[in-house]
Amino acid sequence: MNDSQDEVKALHLELERLTQRQTEIQRAIEARSQENARLERVLEDLRGGLRRRRLWPYLLLAVVVAAAIGGGLWWYRGSDAPMQLRVVRQRLDPHLLVTSVPDGAEVFVAGRPVGRSPLLHRLPPERGSVRVELRLAGHRPFSGSARTSESGGAHVHAILPPLP
Repeated sequence: MNDSQDEVKALHLELERLTQRQTEIQRAIEARSQENARLERVLEDLRGGLRRRRLWPYLLLAVVVAAAIGGGLWWYRGSDAPMQLRVVRQRLDPHLLVTSVPDGAEVFVAGRPVGRSPLLHRLPPERGSVRVELRLAGHRPFSGSARTSESGGAHVHAILPPLP
């Protein structure tokens, strides 16, 4: 009878050890789930930041134009020139805004590497179309052309699907 009691005690001890291990595993799974949820929130925040980041070239242009207008008004008010209205139209250098999904693609303009997307690139003063290529490892390349508008700007947005 002693042997069977020893076996029962051993089985009870093994059951307690397995129950404790199960509790530890459940806690670890819960901690991983919480960490995954936190990482998902961080990833979503980063994606939102990337969407906002694509607006920075336009915001920078707006700040530069506002500063130029403000500086011109300040200078004009300080001069003794007679009051008269002058309209000056300044042509901006043409520029090319290149965005892609996913970001980080190498950008080629007229066959020359100019940087990685997203990218704001200054074009030569002559108006017309320019050849644009985007390449990213593991994705299909993009090739197309962009024509500058009257405002001097062009935008290329490329979606680079992954290679099979």
